[in-house]
Amino acid sequence: MPSVHLGEPAADIVLGDRFGRAAHPEIVRCAHEVLAGVGLRVGRNRPYAGGYITEHYGRPADGVSALQLEFRRSLFLDEATMEARPGLGGLPELMCRLVQRLADVVAPCRYVPPPMAALIA
Repeated sequence: MPSVHLGEPAADIVLGDRFGRAAHPEIVRCAHEVLAGVGLRVGRNRPYAGGYITEHYGRPADGVSALQLEFRRSLFLDEATMEARPGLGGLPELMCRLVQRLADVVAPCRYVPPPMAALIA
């Protein structure tokens, strides 16, 4: 996303979870914690709440979360020249750290209790 949105400085990263409908809250909390923990300004659902994938596939009640991440362009490229910053501004390493942390919270969030009939069979 551009560095300025509607005349205001954009957040560094916007987490889109369709206003809580597409991702388990613990997944969103973890992502926010990791990203804010390195000094990034993290927004949520504004101006990007998530698109087709989050809307159609995110079903946290069924153990399926979809979280969209929108990055401010200047984190990884020079907006004037559209040239990539060296090492993409460290984003690949940050995304590895984020995925590692998310892996720790995903397993408990995926539990879906069996139907009652399966419990008494």
